Amino acid sequence: MYSVVYLKNEEGKVVREAVDEGTYTIEVDLTEAARSRYRLVDTSYSFTVKRCGHYDDVASAAWYSEAVERAYNLYYLSDNPENLFRPYDPLLRCEALGLLRRMTAGLLDEGADAEGGDAAAPTGYADVKGDEPYFDDFAWAQRHGIVGPGGEGALFRPEDPTTREEFAVMLSRLARARGTYVAPALDALSKVTDVGTISESALTDVAWAVANGVMGNGGTVKGSAALTRAEAAAMAVNYQPESPDGCNRVTRPRG
Repeated sequence: MYSVVYLKNEEGKVVREAVDEGTYTIEVDLTEAARSRYRLVDTSYSFTVKRCGHYDDVASAAWYSEAVERAYNLYYLSDNPENLFRPYDPLLRCEALGLLRRMTAGLLDEGADAEGGDAAAPTGYADVKGDEPYFDDFAWAQRHGIVGPGGEGALFRPEDPTTREEFAVMLSRLARARGTYVAPALDALSKVTDVGTISESALTDVAWAVANGVMGNGGTVKGSAALTRAEAAAMAVNYQPESPDGCNRVTRPRG
């Protein structure tokens, strides 16, 4: 019906393909066969090609691509030398704390909290020591009630995968620490078809997450399932689609 007369880049040079980033102009014309039956409203159009995606293993067509891109731009995610996100890998419990901390951009480290944790102080968990690379994130989370105080024989299991309900609990506690938590309605889980996958101790927190659109938007929560890194990015962006007011950007961490 129509054919391309030319394609030009923003420098006005005719090119065969729109591959590089930039603005392109395309000129089209009707074919001889179509010209007697159709008329073009316009023959010249412009479009822009932008780099979308900072990770080589996140396909633009994947359901999570926009969430990952958003989370990256909000500095929730860390860079890595391999430029890989590993979307289907489980998010470890220690990694979840780092994600939550980056989401606050320092907002909860004001005042006395800015001094940081004491690596020599007992953590309340037998498997968390002060020389671990994630200790600062753990200490931050414990100071703000995102991680409990622990106790004799308690284990945090930092290298275990985070379950979906555990991340909902962490986000709920983050909301409490920031003073933005609102108790969910009693029927918040009425449309969730797999309520049985939620631990009794996490019901209120998962209900809060569902009520706020953080999870369960498809009718299921899969509470006991391991949380993938892609799902974590989506939940983080659902919870906080914009950077919190008053927070300054920091150098993106490498991980």
